[in-house]
Amino acid sequence: MYYAVRTQVTRRGKQTRVSAAELRSFEYSEWNIIAGSRRIRVVVVYRIPYSDIHPVSTTIFFDEFAKFLESAVLCTDQLLITGDFNIHVAVTDDDDAVKLQELLESTGLQQHVNVPTHIRGHTLDLIITRRSENMVTSPPRTDCIFSDHMPVHCNLLVNKPRLKKTHISCRKVKSINVDALCNDLSNLDPCKNMLSMELNDTLSSSLDRHAPVNHKTVVKRPTVHTKE
Repeated sequence: MYYAVRTQVTRRGKQTRVSAAELRSFEYSEWNIIAGSRRIRVVVVYRIPYSDIHPVSTTIFFDEFAKFLESAVLCTDQLLITGDFNIHVAVTDDDDAVKLQELLESTGLQQHVNVPTHIRGHTLDLIITRRSENMVTSPPRTDCIFSDHMPVHCNLLVNKPRLKKTHISCRKVKSINVDALCNDLSNLDPCKNMLSMELNDTLSSSLDRHAPVNHKTVVKRPTVHTKE
């Protein structure tokens, strides 16, 4: 399943996987994302739907997911849970949708996706945060369909980390007059004992004359992280 979080975290943040596990009813991975002074715990969930080859009921899922949330909500970082839950949350009289909503409310969480995320018009892919954090700043939206599920995008409220500056020294070697440089080198004393020392001195002075050292302050930009 593909997700995109439209935020500066994807360009200027650091992310580290904390853990990953596969339970009977769902699998997940946890990530720490650092953006400026903010730390976000991102949990990506996939609940495998009931089938003949995977006869695990939603009753087992709610039991396992409730135990997982008991520890997840205790983390001191901002919490973002997202993934394919395979529960029709837009169907208000669906028993599983009601149970999930009650579970989220009991743990102080809220679900933000209110648009279809599946090719058949169902809302299966969710974005969940703490009610108290106001992290999602705009309603989640979907994009073009790559498979039977649509990408889900949202904007998050995070701080932009400060860009680091560094000082460098450089020369404009491409602007060197080659003929003038060759003329300088042709004036070397052919004495073998002095050749090595004089060559070094001549090269240094020639470079300083034809391509003087420039000192600059540049901004170090972190590696851009793609959506892959």
